[in-house]
Amino acid sequence: YNTLAIPFSEIKNDLLTDSWSAVQLPVVDERMNYLKENSNSDNNLLKSLQDIFPFSNFITVESGRIAEYYLCKAISKKNHKVLQNILFPTYIFHQLDNNMIPVEIPTTGVFKINSNLKFKGNIDLESLKKIVNKKNNKISFVCIEVCNNASGGHSVSIENISAVKKILTNHNIPLVIDATRILENAYYISQNEESYGENNIWEITREICSYANYITASLTKDFCVKSGGIIGINDDSIFDLIQSEILKDNKNLDNETQWQIALGLQEKDYIENKIKNRVQIANY
Repeated sequence: YNTLAIPFSEIKNDLLTDSWSAVQLPVVDERMNYLKENSNSDNNLLKSLQDIFPFSNFITVESGRIAEYYLCKAISKKNHKVLQNILFPTYIFHQLDNNMIPVEIPTTGVFKINSNLKFKGNIDLESLKKIVNKKNNKISFVCIEVCNNASGGHSVSIENISAVKKILTNHNIPLVIDATRILENAYYISQNEESYGENNIWEITREICSYANYITASLTKDFCVKSGGIIGINDDSIFDLIQSEILKDNKNLDNETQWQIALGLQEKDYIENKIKNRVQIANY
């Protein structure tokens, strides 16, 4: 039987993909129609992004994959390693295209199906220390994908992210976070990481991002819009470099799309309810 041939109208809960750029569901059409009808130039995308993510500069493009492409191109170092948990394949392809060497160092528990480890998306800290402390080891950056898709959607703890950042700071190595599923990861932390039970997902999201030098994200998963990818940056020189490339390649978002995303990001209650509903469906 080919489940892909089943009409969308007959599917109550579609778990094939939750990317709003791909699914055809009435709830998506209804939401996008609402954003089109109610957004205008008063909806400032930079302000909406800064209200969620703690960065001074943002690059906005059509998709998360395009964001990955431009960041990897800007901060790549030829024949240098990129240490990471198990990233979505497009990130690995962009590393290889820029002559970098992907090295996966996930926590060993990720491959143990019956393990009770709560945060299987974590980086293995001992492996990280061993590699960065090795003399003449050339490392471009470390990348952590939260709610680690290729490992089955397992989350990363703040304890692990902060420990990674501490190790990298001593070696002047930047940390990149793929924040595509950051709200789901933040919700899981609020339920499972000690001392974060009183924090809401938006507070946890900001803390996760505070450890990163750069973030990339597709907004079409957790953030309930049909297009949009971002790079969050504090380094003005890297921002200027990427922005000039975006303008040269004509990859910047049109104004109306920016206004729609800005309005969508402002309505946090709507987004949070969708996150919680999706988690409950997946648990069921």
